[in-house]
Amino acid sequence: MEKEMTQAERVRQSQLTIARGMKVLPESLKVLEDVRDWTAREWLYICALDGVDIKQLVNNSKGKLTVTYIKKCRDDFFESKYAAPEKLQTDMEQMQREVKETCEESRRVRKAVTEMIAQQKNLQSDNQQDMTTVIREKDDIIKHLQEQINVLKKDATQAAYHNKELNDKKSSVLKLFHGRVIGRKRKSETKKFVEQYLRDDKFDSEQIEFLLACMEEGMCLSDIEKLAIPGISVHVMKRLKALCIK
Repeated sequence: MEKEMTQAERVRQSQLTIARGMKVLPESLKVLEDVRDWTAREWLYICALDGVDIKQLVNNSKGKLTVTYIKKCRDDFFESKYAAPEKLQTDMEQMQREVKETCEESRRVRKAVTEMIAQQKNLQSDNQQDMTTVIREKDDIIKHLQEQINVLKKDATQAAYHNKELNDKKSSVLKLFHGRVIGRKRKSETKKFVEQYLRDDKFDSEQIEFLLACMEEGMCLSDIEKLAIPGISVHVMKRLKALCIK
């Protein structure tokens, strides 16, 4: 019984060491230290990497901290966090269509004004007063068009800013997804390590201690399996490890 408790504590310390190495916040580390079930602790660690407030998550669980509950809270977190960029993308595309339509309308109006001025010059070339009126109207229209162009430039600048913001959010999602993949791999390897070595009577305490140290150093499980031979000494295991590293 004492040996099993010691092995459970080693798994706990290994998980906490990995969490510290991944720069998990101190308040999140405190939560992980207090959780006794290693599976729940592993999922809470993954949530902490994703940016979930695991302290609030645990408080809201009302003493029923199951893996199913943790997964649901994590899914809810991602749904609320990344629904907004999709709407931003839709709004930006709509604004770009409006800018394009306004530009087309501006070109049509400019062409119509140019044609109107040419007609006025041909029909009323003998009437200076009429030409003065036409020129004034032309100036008013050009002024209006210039105001539209300024608005379009401003809209284009805002569209570029929103596009950059959307790209930044997409980059953040990719990083989080990468963190989720790493978290899932470490969880799988930790579970397999516990089942394959910590619960196997073929290994003595000194061998288990050495293998656990290799796990904490970040060795992958496939390399550890090359060292985990029940009938050899820790000294030989260390020599095999040196060969694997070369």
